Amino acid sequence: MSYFLINCYSTIYSRTVLIVIDFSTDHLPIGEIRKLWNPEALVQKDKEIAKWEDSYRTRAREACERLMKKVSASIEEADSVNL
Repeated sequence: MSYFLINCYSTIYSRTVLIVIDFSTDHLPIGEIRKLWNPEALVQKDKEIAKWEDSYRTRAREACERLMKKVSASIEEADSVNL
């Protein structure tokens, strides 16, 4: 597989990981909205949040690191062209 295809796959995979996490957890109360929730319900949701965080922490971090490297490389490439 060419470097280009591997690079594209890595970017698509990383974005997909983050989209799946977002889609899987968008029902969970975070931020200001928590003020509107019943405290007893928040106890259960906090357990669910902790479960999701434990489940996805490593994959999310790896996906973010890959995307940051890709963006950084793109910026460096653009800077070298504009010099």
